[in-house]
Amino acid sequence: MEGIFPILFAGVWYYRREAHNPETIKNYQLPTLPNDWMEKNIYVPFQYVGVLVLLAINISFCAWKFDWWWGVVAWALQMIWIPFFAAGVLNGLGHYFGYRNFETKDASRNIHIFSWVFTFLFIFTGGEEHHNNHHEETNSPKFSAKWWEFDISWLYLKLLEAFGLAKLRPVRIM
Repeated sequence: MEGIFPILFAGVWYYRREAHNPETIKNYQLPTLPNDWMEKNIYVPFQYVGVLVLLAINISFCAWKFDWWWGVVAWALQMIWIPFFAAGVLNGLGHYFGYRNFETKDASRNIHIFSWVFTFLFIFTGGEEHHNNHHEETNSPKFSAKWWEFDISWLYLKLLEAFGLAKLRPVRIM
């Protein structure tokens, strides 16, 4: 256990370290991880291209609306903010306080929906406030387990499915 503050402010570095740890890979590399055409032919061989595509999109949009260098600024902020917030803040809070619907092997928790500051932020994080639910059913596209848990990512996915842009796995009733 490292404590909440090291995880909040340096969580991405813990992820980077563990990504190369053979013991961690052996324990957490599930046989049900995506093993499809897109994973094999795009995500793995071109894993760093997404960063450059994001840069190109930011520059294009900002050049059209403002000035191209604002795209570089926006990209740099995203490159700093996303790993910090996802690996540190979300994961740190998701293992530090909240309630548990399931007794998982780890310390994962669901952050209480009435924590309004966090609820507002989690609208933009796709259901990650239901961290314990996610750890119980890691392959489920739906993170909410109780009727009162709001999972905006599930709404996004159902919308994509309605337009034929996604095919969802069956959801296990939690």
